[in-house]
Amino acid sequence: MNQLTSKLTLKTEGECHVVVTRHFAAPPEAVYRAHTDPKLIQQWLLGPDGWTMPVCISEARPNGKIRYEWSNGKGGGFYLTGEDGAWHGSQLRPSGADALVR
Repeated sequence: MNQLTSKLTLKTEGECHVVVTRHFAAPPEAVYRAHTDPKLIQQWLLGPDGWTMPVCISEARPNGKIRYEWSNGKGGGFYLTGEDGAWHGSQLRPSGADALVR
């Protein structure tokens, strides 16, 4: 499957959970690293041309924190945070890459 044409699907589970599904032409370990390593996240989770992610905190462990801050380089920007145990439950298990594959 071509990683650039794989459709992303979203499904809600209750009022607080969203399940994101997408197939990648990459080993599970590489996909896991791309979604949990701050240096890798900063390379791909960007907006339009010229946007950067100067702050990327991703504590990929149970009860770990996440904080992503984006900047357009012109004084504008926004952030996403999960300060109170954002990584929990079925989102991330200690088994690493296996946590992202069902």
